[in-house]
Amino acid sequence: MYIEKIGGVDVDERTAERLQRIAWWDWPRERLDAALADFRTLDAAAFAEKYDG
Repeated sequence: MYIEKIGGVDVDERTAERLQRIAWWDWPRERLDAALADFRTLDAAAFAEKYDG
């Protein structure tokens, strides 16, 4: 399994691709505020899965 670091977090290749696709770091402030609870509580894979699509 390929592991990559994104934002200091180890993620697998699928999660890395999803995070790159959703590019949450480019979201407007309002969208970040709306996703803040998920950002704090979900792991990277779950967050990517929820917001990719």
